[in-house]
Amino acid sequence: MTAVQPLVATLHHEDRETAVSAAGALREIVILNVKPLIESKDSPTAAREIAERFGTPEMVNLLLVMLQSYTGRSQVLGGQIADAVSLAWIGDAYQNPDRALRGAVSAAYALGAIREKRAVRPLLEALEDRDTDLRRAALWALGRIGDSSAAEALVAALKEMEVSTMAAWALERMGWQPVQDQEWGWYWLAKRAWREADAPDADPMTAVFCNLLRDENWEARQEIVRALREMATARAVEPLSRVALEDESKDVPAAVEPLLTLIRNGDALALDAASALGNLGDARAVEALLALLESENSIVRESAALALGRRGEVRAVERLLPLLQDENVQVRRRAAQSLEQVGWQAE
Repeated sequence: MTAVQPLVATLHHEDRETAVSAAGALREIVILNVKPLIESKDSPTAAREIAERFGTPEMVNLLLVMLQSYTGRSQVLGGQIADAVSLAWIGDAYQNPDRALRGAVSAAYALGAIREKRAVRPLLEALEDRDTDLRRAALWALGRIGDSSAAEALVAALKEMEVSTMAAWALERMGWQPVQDQEWGWYWLAKRAWREADAPDADPMTAVFCNLLRDENWEARQEIVRALREMATARAVEPLSRVALEDESKDVPAAVEPLLTLIRNGDALALDAASALGNLGDARAVEALLALLESENSIVRESAALALGRRGEVRAVERLLPLLQDENVQVRRRAAQSLEQVGWQAE
């Protein structure tokens, strides 16, 4: 990294074009080195090496300009040269947005490694950007800096599924602990807590997750549904059916597949899930339910028959008729009941 110091010295050159050119070369060095270090080494080691290479006052000012110029909110950070660089890079952000973005991401990581307190405000601004890499870098940096003023924004980021794990990591570094049930729910979701050996009891976690199912963030609801599906507790069945009904117009099913999974499991939840799914009238489930009528598990066959009967699915008649001769008495009774519900009459 011997090229850095001469370029840093050139930032003070009396010729502005020369100074701006040196700043551009330094930006490329930062882009080429910072993110690869973050991705290839553990956080403490990467942070130490970044701070050693780019932690001088001149470089820190330049890193702040790199981050802020991407959003067009840059300010004078060290005199006329920094101002000239800011103006040049703000203009460059319009002509070369990808390079400006990569510079902002690298600068965010570097400022976090250095624990630069002045970076907190622009990092919080970066959390509002649409780019996932930049938001993730900003969260990492805010976690490293540990400024408590960022806590509210980090808690809000727990609901953004693309970066929620990093938000939880950053909050943990700040010593934050959830207080309200809603905070616990988003934190558990971000940590995938239900998969951990020391996970909280299923019933309290299920209750909290179910209360979050009406959140306006549809992607977050999808993640909650997946969690409830994996947990497969009885308390989740009714809320899952409600979400499936509310999200029926979405291209990606919300809770239909989780309810089908509960039926496929063939355990004590199967019949409850079948009742919920049958009551929805959701056509996306029909083909799967028809196939489940041929399952080797009698509970699965009974549950599929129940759901199809509740739907009044006429297409199910040909598949239900053989179940009248099923070896399991409960399946035979359910098939007869479902055939009656769909309007079939024996000749």
